[in-house]
Formats: sequence, structure tokens, C-alpha cells
Amino acid sequence: MKRTCINFVLIFQLFFLSCKRSAEIVAEAGGQKVYLDEVDNLVGNSLHEYLSAIYETRAIAADEIINMKLLQLEAQARNISVDSLLAAETRKLAETTTLKQYIADNSLQAGVVDEANPFVLLPLHSTEGKRILKNSYEKHLKIQFLGALRDKHGVKFLLKKPVSPKVDLRGIQVYTRGNVNSKNTITIVSNFNCAVCRRKAPDFKMLYERYRDSFRFNTILLSSSVTLPVLLATCAAKQNKFWQTYDLLYDSAIADSLDLIERSRQWGLNDDCLLCLKSGEVKSAITDNMNKLRALGLNATPTIIINDHIYYGSLDDEAIRRFMKD
Repeated sequence: MKRTCINFVLIFQLFFLSCKRSAEIVAEAGGQKVYLDEVDNLVGNSLHEYLSAIYETRAIAADEIINMKLLQLEAQARNISVDSLLAAETRKLAETTTLKQYIADNSLQAGVVDEANPFVLLPLHSTEGKRILKNSYEKHLKIQFLGALRDKHGVKFLLKKPVSPKVDLRGIQVYTRGNVNSKNTITIVSNFNCAVCRRKAPDFKMLYERYRDSFRFNTILLSSSVTLPVLLATCAAKQNKFWQTYDLLYDSAIADSLDLIERSRQWGLNDDCLLCLKSGEVKSAITDNMNKLRALGLNATPTIIINDHIYYGSLDDEAIRRFMKD
């Protein structure tokens, strides 16, 4: 039964990624055909999350197999057991990466945490603390050795991540800066009242500063309703002050409405902006734009879209470079 389920998942993944799926009919109702493409488009993000979970599980298993094969290969070359190999190499590494240095590098002076009870800090001199520290240190040395083996044998990881659904942002109001002529685009869907967005704002700013010459940066505003900060940023855009206001809204704590309106004057926004804030037409346009986003399946903030594909994962340099078009 287990093998059957796994085979079904594999077949489903290959079928989902197939470029021929558009002709597949999955249902008929009243003479109308329902195509697999229609189904996938409706639940594309959910399917991608499932496929990503499958990928992560496979990646972990592949790493374990790679490590096992490398250790066996090296042990055979030296004509010793895997256990003897690990014992010898970790002793050697311990001469350069001492336990004291490991504690300092990982700020463990105050104690260690047991994964089974992560809310309790165990002193290093306690029996349990010593055990956890020893296991953690030995694991660190083993990872160091495995890293050296991977470099030595030139490991290639060929398992590919599933491609996230393509998002068609045509007709969506976006605010753009950076290299506006670039083929590469990073779009951030954000909300001034979203705690994660506010926490990530400095990271997004650093990302922009690093890649402003290589990428076109878009921002899209999305919230559960038309909030005053969203209105203020939208009205500021009409005075060509969107980015100034956008940064200031993230840099400052959002207080009550009167305080925010007073701040807008300090930021150089004039009376036209105040009239804009009261405009029903502007509110309607914002609502329409956010409804279009939700129709595309974009409901969460922040959402990162790179070259029309939703991106899941950390925004490190290696990840960004993988997306860049020539």
C-alpha cells in the first residue's frame, strides 16, 4: 500500500509538470468539459506547496544517501570501517575547531537547548547539558568532514525544485524602481500593517540596494481592506513621492489616523494628498486592484514574485542568481 501511494505521488508530480496536460479532460457537466489546466490554475499555489514538500523530503533523503556513499567510498579507499574513519577525522578536526571555540562561535556560554524541550536552557556544567553539547559538537565536526568529502568528490545535486505557478500581473497596479529596462523583475506584495512585512522591510531594502542595477523592483500593496497607510502611499504616488512615503511608513511606527496624517505633512505631502485620501474613486481603484490580486490566488503578505513566479525560500545571492535571465 505504501509503495502504491508513493508511485501515485510520483506519477502525479510528473503529470502535473507535463506540458501536454492542457488537453486532459477531468470532468464533464451539462455538455461542458472541465480541463486539467483549469483545475491546476485554480489551485496552482496549493499544488506547488505539496510538490515543494515532496521535494524537500527527497532532498533530505538524497543528502543522507550521498553522505553514506561518500563515507563508504572513503573508508574503502583507506581500508578501514566507516566508524573508524569518522573517529579519526573528527579527532583531527577537533585539533583546529576546539570545543571551546565551538561554544564561542555558537554563543553557547549561557547553556544549550534540548530539542525535545526547547524552552529550557541547560547549563553546560549539568549532566544533561554536557551530553547535549557533546552530541552537538560531534555532529558539527562530522558535518565539517562531510563537507570536505563533498568538495573532494565534486558532488552534483541534480534534484530539481518544482517550478512555482506563473503569475500574470498584467492589469495590476504596481510601483516600480531600480533598472526599469531589465528583463529580471522582483515583485514584493506587501502590507504596511503586516508584522512580518515590517520585520522583513530592512531585508527588502538591502535586497533593492544590492540588485537595483540588475532588477526591476515592483511593489504591490495588499491588505484586508483599504487602510489609511495604503491610501496614503497611493495618494503620495500621485505626487511622485510613493517610494519616499513607502520607506517612511515602514521606518516609523504606525500610530492613529490623525498622527499619520500629521506625519504626511512633515513628509512633504500637500493638501492635494489630503483631498485624495477622501476620494471614493481612489478607494474604489485600490479595492479593485486588491480583488484582482486575490483572484490570482495572492492572499498572503509578504509574497515574493521573481520573473513572474512566486518564490519560496530565503533571498540569498545564490537563489537570486538562479532566477536571473541573460
